[in-house]
Amino acid sequence: HTRFKCDWSSDVCSSDLDSQPAPTPAALQTGLDILRTVDLRASPLAIGCPTLLLAGDRDRIVPPEGVRVLGALIDGARCQVIEGAAHAPFLSHQALVEVSVTEFLH
Repeated sequence: HTRFKCDWSSDVCSSDLDSQPAPTPAALQTGLDILRTVDLRASPLAIGCPTLLLAGDRDRIVPPEGVRVLGALIDGARCQVIEGAAHAPFLSHQALVEVSVTEFLH
């Protein structure tokens, strides 16, 4: 068995993000335009491997119900909602995410 080891650190991620320039309004608008116009609903049907979907119960960007709907489109997907987490549970709930991913991979 391969041992999966997460090495995520909110301090490292924060410093990496802090060292980047802020996105321009034009870049943000382009991203929103893409999200509004691109329809990827058929894409999950093409996923043919084991899939773990993690959601935070406080995520206002991708609510848990949206993750459950996505999971229903992926054959055999496993969905897990992490209580108290928002959009980035790998930052706010690192230990729980590590356990979830490690269990999923074994």
